Amino acid sequence: MNIPKNSLSIVIVNYKSEKYLHDCIDSIRKKINNDILSDIVIVDNDGEADLRALEEIPSVRIIRSSKNKGFGSASNLGARSSEGDFLFFLNPDTRMISGGIEDILNDLQCDQSIGIVGGKLFDRNGMIQDWSAGNEISFASIISNNLGFIKDRDIWESKDRIPVGWVSGTAFMIKKELFETIGGFDENFFMYFEDADLCKRVRDFGKTICFNPGLEIFHHGGASYEKEAGAAQKAHYYESQDRYFKKHRHLIESSLLKAFRKAHLFFSSRA
Repeated sequence: MNIPKNSLSIVIVNYKSEKYLHDCIDSIRKKINNDILSDIVIVDNDGEADLRALEEIPSVRIIRSSKNKGFGSASNLGARSSEGDFLFFLNPDTRMISGGIEDILNDLQCDQSIGIVGGKLFDRNGMIQDWSAGNEISFASIISNNLGFIKDRDIWESKDRIPVGWVSGTAFMIKKELFETIGGFDENFFMYFEDADLCKRVRDFGKTICFNPGLEIFHHGGASYEKEAGAAQKAHYYESQDRYFKKHRHLIESSLLKAFRKAHLFFSSRA
């Protein structure tokens, strides 16, 4: 099936990552057929970033957020402003390695069972990036991961398209109609787990989440936190993890998770 012209919108949320944006957009223009590209919407959550040069690039639009309300809120703002039928959410500190976007768009267009498609991420050393996708998140999976039995690794290293529980918000595609139907990102998640939450709601809606290794993305990683203390990053992570478990898992699991975290921090401090 042919992909309609101007059917793809790319949404990028910028926060302290403007130094990567030129490379990101350059890779988009090299790897994606201009005929199918509708717009590249950059939501500036920074407030101090100088993005004037980017505004001169065809198809690029800058939206200034009045306040940094988090990744999910900014992504929703960008999605509402987009004009394509398909949304490709992409972090600013990424570069597209592969092409093949048309194949993924075809999958989303032809296979009504597919809700979200995520790709394979590579770190700055050229290695496959951990935690780019995973199985259903549960207390048991967290315990398993902490003990070193990481079942999700089979997903990251897969050479085939496979169904998964969730994919990273770093790079994934979804139909705009579906995104709007399920209400977009839950803006109560400031940072972290908003992608897993979105995937869970898409699965509850009856759609499949797919990991497609044919979509290869370089991800610098951690750019928005380079100027912030690690404590702030950890606080956002744990707050969002608790919110996810309260929303999607049993109360017993939520309680066990908090108890496990306290015990882990206690013994780590005494080591």
